[in-house]
Amino acid sequence: MKKLKIFILIITIFFITACGNIYSKLEKELNEKTALYYETFSKGKILGVNNYKISLEAMENNGYNIENFIDNNCSKESYGLVILDLDETGAPIGDYIIETFLICDDYKSEALK
Repeated sequence: MKKLKIFILIITIFFITACGNIYSKLEKELNEKTALYYETFSKGKILGVNNYKISLEAMENNGYNIENFIDNNCSKESYGLVILDLDETGAPIGDYIIETFLICDDYKSEALK
């Protein structure tokens, strides 16, 4: 009986750890796709906006493969937020930062909790 409890505990820990890795990889992929989308469609074309939200749905509508997200039951409302610093004319200066907001089944990115 004791061995069974230990086995169940080990399996539970394995599944919790494996799910965490899946979502971590999905957040990284969302970050990369957001950067590519921003660089391709928006960079240098929009002035005066310091936060630019790019959803999985927008990516899909523009031909991006979001199959990994769909396979893991992620909402198409999940998004990457591009954060820019602007100069006095509203033009972006320096590098941008991307924050990811992933929503999948019972998982939400830390910023959404």
